Amino acid sequence: SIIYNMSWEDPRIDQELFKFNGSDVIVTLTSAGDQVLDYLLASPKKVISVDLNERQNALLELKLASIRELSYEEFFAIFASSDGDVFKKNYQTKLRKHLTAKSKAFWDANQTIFDNYFFWSGACGNLVRSGMLVM
Repeated sequence: SIIYNMSWEDPRIDQELFKFNGSDVIVTLTSAGDQVLDYLLASPKKVISVDLNERQNALLELKLASIRELSYEEFFAIFASSDGDVFKKNYQTKLRKHLTAKSKAFWDANQTIFDNYFFWSGACGNLVRSGMLVM
C-alpha cells in the first residue's frame, strides 16, 4: 500500500541550506512526491526521485499527470478533498496516458483510494488515526 500520502518535511529548509540552482542534480526519496514537486520550483537541472515502494512512485506520477491535465480545483478536489468522483471522471480520459505501465496497473486496481478520505490512507494515515483514538 501507499505508506506516505503526504509529506511531513519542510523542503524550504533544504532549499535555504543548499541554495539549489539550474546546475544542480537533486536525488531524493519519492515519499508522497510533495518534496520532489517543491524541489522542481527551484528549477534544478534534474531531480531524480527514487523509492523502494513503487506505489510511492505511482503517487508522484499521478500528481505530475494531474498538474499537467487538471485545473487547480480538480487537483485540490482529488488530493485535498479526496473526491473519488473527480478522480474517476478524469483518470481514464486525462491522467492514465501520462503514467508508466506499473503506475497504470496500481491506479487501475486502486481507483477507490480517493473514496475514503485520502489523508487517512496508507500506513501514516493509519498511524495518525490510531494515535487520535488513544488520545
